[in-house]
Amino acid sequence: MSTQQIGREVLVAIDVMNGVDPLKRKEALDWLTRFQKTAEAWEIYSTLLREDSLQPSYRSFSAMQLRLKVVNDLHQLDGPARFGLRASIMDLIVKYKKGPLGLLDYLTKALAGLSVQLLEWENPVRELLQRYSSDLEMYPVLLNYVEFLAVELTSRNRAYKSMEPEVLEEREKQLLSDCSDDVIALMVYMSEHADEQSQWRVSILRCIEAMVPNDYIDITTLCQTPLIAFMFKSLEVEDDDDGDWASRGLSAVIKNSADLREEKQMAIVTALHPHLIQLGPVLNEYLASGEVERVKSIAIVYVETGFAYSNLILQEFGSFEQIFASLVDCTACDDYKVVEWVRDVWCKFAEDIDDIIKAANPSSHSSRRGRVLDHEDEAHEAEMLGRATERAAGAIATRQRLAVYYERLIELSAARMQFPADVDRMTSGEKDDFRDFRHVWGEIVKACVTALGTEVALKRPTEMLMAYLATVSSAGQLPDARGAVPGAPTWQAIEAVLFTFRVMGSEVPHNESVWMPRVMDLLPSLLPLHPRLRYAATLVIGRYTKWTKNHPQYIPYQLDYIFKGFEDKESMPAAALALCHLAEDAGQFLLQFLDQLHVFVPQLMNVLSVNEQIKIVEAVSLVIRHLPADQVDAHAYKLSEPIRGRVQQVLVRGCPAEEGERKAAAYELNDALEQFVMIFKHVTPPPRYEDSGAVVDITEFPITTLLNETVPIINWLMSTFGHTAVSRGLDTLLKFMIRNFPMQLWPFVRNFLVGGEGSNADTGDLGKLAEVYQATSLPEYLRIAFHLAKVYLRDWSNGNQELRSESAAIMSRLLDQLSVSTFSKLQTMDITSDDTQDIAKYYFYLLNAFVETPTLLCASQHLGTIFQCATACLQISEEYVACEAIKFLDRTLSLCRPPDTAPPSEEALMVAHVMSSMATGLGENIYIQIFRAFMGEFPLESGPVREASRVLIVVAEQQQGSSVWEKWVVDVLSGIPEVDLDSKRKQDFLTKFSSAVAANQASQLSALLSRTFAYYRDRNSTPSRPR
Repeated sequence: MSTQQIGREVLVAIDVMNGVDPLKRKEALDWLTRFQKTAEAWEIYSTLLREDSLQPSYRSFSAMQLRLKVVNDLHQLDGPARFGLRASIMDLIVKYKKGPLGLLDYLTKALAGLSVQLLEWENPVRELLQRYSSDLEMYPVLLNYVEFLAVELTSRNRAYKSMEPEVLEEREKQLLSDCSDDVIALMVYMSEHADEQSQWRVSILRCIEAMVPNDYIDITTLCQTPLIAFMFKSLEVEDDDDGDWASRGLSAVIKNSADLREEKQMAIVTALHPHLIQLGPVLNEYLASGEVERVKSIAIVYVETGFAYSNLILQEFGSFEQIFASLVDCTACDDYKVVEWVRDVWCKFAEDIDDIIKAANPSSHSSRRGRVLDHEDEAHEAEMLGRATERAAGAIATRQRLAVYYERLIELSAARMQFPADVDRMTSGEKDDFRDFRHVWGEIVKACVTALGTEVALKRPTEMLMAYLATVSSAGQLPDARGAVPGAPTWQAIEAVLFTFRVMGSEVPHNESVWMPRVMDLLPSLLPLHPRLRYAATLVIGRYTKWTKNHPQYIPYQLDYIFKGFEDKESMPAAALALCHLAEDAGQFLLQFLDQLHVFVPQLMNVLSVNEQIKIVEAVSLVIRHLPADQVDAHAYKLSEPIRGRVQQVLVRGCPAEEGERKAAAYELNDALEQFVMIFKHVTPPPRYEDSGAVVDITEFPITTLLNETVPIINWLMSTFGHTAVSRGLDTLLKFMIRNFPMQLWPFVRNFLVGGEGSNADTGDLGKLAEVYQATSLPEYLRIAFHLAKVYLRDWSNGNQELRSESAAIMSRLLDQLSVSTFSKLQTMDITSDDTQDIAKYYFYLLNAFVETPTLLCASQHLGTIFQCATACLQISEEYVACEAIKFLDRTLSLCRPPDTAPPSEEALMVAHVMSSMATGLGENIYIQIFRAFMGEFPLESGPVREASRVLIVVAEQQQGSSVWEKWVVDVLSGIPEVDLDSKRKQDFLTKFSSAVAANQASQLSALLSRTFAYYRDRNSTPSRPR
């Protein structure tokens, strides 16, 4: 077929790809993707780019494809052809130097990619700068070329990973670092004429922003040129894009100077300092006029300055105070992004202030405390102590000078965090945005506490609250949100101060005794003023419950305050949350109110929302756990009475036949189960379990009555509602029952849930869990099995070896029961469906629990099928499942090698023998499936390549000295089309693969696979559409 015919087919395919028929669009896209990989594409796309009669979109698409060819397919061209391609691209760049801009960018990127790989082209940048030195229209193109070079090398495009690192590093130096003076000279000339050539400005700024981060330009040299002043001036031009690029360039300069040696850094700071000072009035002008985009550009520069020179600013505060003040001005901006950026630098300042004060503490420098010192030591110690004292005094003085700015930030926070006047008309989206905005301000307030110290930070909001309350009329009335009463605060103003106290809570010591007592004394006076204030004050109580634990005299009034919150619908969520926190942190002080709580809970169940009911049950459970062990059972049972009553009501009605009613009943039951969860989760002696996950013996802390009542409920629910969403509630409930009460629950597990000796996976005589799972295919039952395995495969029996052996046998039987059902489901269900993926995911949870006890896993009569299942799951589209399958294969097959003990135990030898037979049985199939997992229909982009490498090596080792695995690799590679992986790459891959496997070098093989898989994915990515 002639070049013209192929070109016409390409144009037709582009038209179809931009059409409306989705099927035809996909066919055209697939055709273009295949064609793009062929050697003919070089000539076709180059030819189309020279056709002036073609629409710009066709030529832009051709330029984009040519760029992709340069990156991915340069191996298709020999040396002379590559130089011919260089000449062709350079001619096209000159042809399109005036645009279209997108097309020109693709061509320039193609030339940049070629420059990286064409090592015979010795000095591309300098050669091009000299060749086009007299063509002013090429100047911005040249800078764009340098920018794209920097971007290509910075991104370490995967196509360049085939180049040796030292070769690429040398090429990087040759292309950019060695030519930086020439590039700077060009930028200086262009900056001097940027007012006449306005399009030059953005090219200069973009080039600086690309070259500085990786030190392609020496920033000390850059700061000695007019380019610094040029960038600051560009922040003030009318074009927002210029300001954005100027801010990026300056930010890069500032950020890269942060880690320089002191003398170099000071030279840069000296160059930047006057411009940063002069920028302050410009910032205030833009703030006053509401030019947010320009404020953003300047704010980024100040933020980077704060991050880079934080310690210097704090040590030489007098010289940098104006810059510090400008950061406060940036914070006053209403824009969320600006406040978010500045938030981070305030946190950085706060941390540094705290570190300076701690480091300057004289007590931290008494290194010889407790030793008898001679005169020389005493003199040295005195000198060190004197210096530390001097630093401490300086640090305290700096903190005092900063106080005015941080106090202003606290005042700003109280103003900015106020609800708007029309809060009731806010949409849900607006409420979410406002909540996020308040969260960012909350982080700034926390930074203020760290920077100022607790006492000074609490002083300002306390004074504000006292002043607000002093102005409220004696009748207890507040003006409306629009301030109908001159000088009187709105509820929004007071609520914002209360929110300030809330966010400070995490920073306030639990023994604070100066301001927090005053705040707590003020809260009762807020109760009658406004429902929103009652809500906010209740949350303040909930935030300071750890403080309250150290000040229990406040508990009676706080508890009364919380109870009154339940009388107001708007305050109920806050009251439930506060009660829960109070019970968690100070539950021992609530024991005297436990009878009152028992009366209170049933009354609330009919008026509270579901979430609030759960919080109330959780709160009372947290109190009950502080009772003596002999009283726990009765109180836990009493707390559960209204919950059991609700379940009994549904039990009497039975499972409705109508779907809507059945769903409603399931939701109601799940709500009740969640309340049961709170009891079984918290009514245990602290700590409930060790951090390692090992179960703590709590046989002396029974809740026998409630357990005996709950087990029949679980039985009935699994039988009647097991096929509904109730399975989720059962999963969560059993998780905590199993984890916290394994001994008491074991008879139920043994005799009913899993089934005793009579149960058999092959005959269909199953325990309840396997029976319901087989009938419903719901993955929650696999999760329950996982909870069982995590506990009963460990030493849960307090040394009772008979129980331990019994539980191991029953858990092994459970695995066989569930495996049979899972194999059947995975074979018959759609492998791409969410249900199948969930089943596979939770099945691997279960398998990985058994890997910790490999003798039980090896004893499974279905072990071979388990490995076949794991291999098949490599092709499931859910990446997590395939990754878990690879990790399971790695963990189990690694047991083929007995541990390095002398001699290994009989158990280890048995496991190694069984796993070796599994690895031998996997053979060629595992090679095919692993390669398909990374290079097939659903390629893993971030999969566990190292684990996969170890699996491939272990399987090869089991071939009794045979190199048959090399043939497997050859067969796999032969199935990959030449356009996706050429013969040279295949041969190179095979050589390195064989070397890594023979040397048992998993890390070497992993690196090889990572490069190859990444290259393959890039080759098979879908091209973008032309615009």
